[in-house]
Amino acid sequence: MGFLKKTILLLFLLLFIYYLLPAQIINPNNIPGLQLWLKADSLVNFDAGYNVSQWSDCSGNNNNAIQPTSSNKPIIITNALNSKPVIRFDGTDDWLQGTTIPNINTSSMTIFIVVKYNNTNVWAQF
Repeated sequence: MGFLKKTILLLFLLLFIYYLLPAQIINPNNIPGLQLWLKADSLVNFDAGYNVSQWSDCSGNNNNAIQPTSSNKPIIITNALNSKPVIRFDGTDDWLQGTTIPNINTSSMTIFIVVKYNNTNVWAQF
């Protein structure tokens, strides 16, 4: 499995935990071995058009996700899910590149996906 897919899968898990558990429990320091913590409501750099150029790692490990190419940047949507922001990828050419995380493999992670459906589009909410 490619690094980008692993990163996205880990991201889904972290977002699921963030929205499911009370805020006082959610703390990167409470998760042993955590290598990446991306939160749509924290450390997201975006321009006036809401295009995300960098999504910084809240775990303290500096495993930031970046996208320098304007046409490939996802966008941030504020107040999209339970009054929280989401990072929206268009499903065509939006992506973020992360660093290589040592000693991470598919047997050591769990991924959850949050999807919002309407009659014309299915959007993965990150």
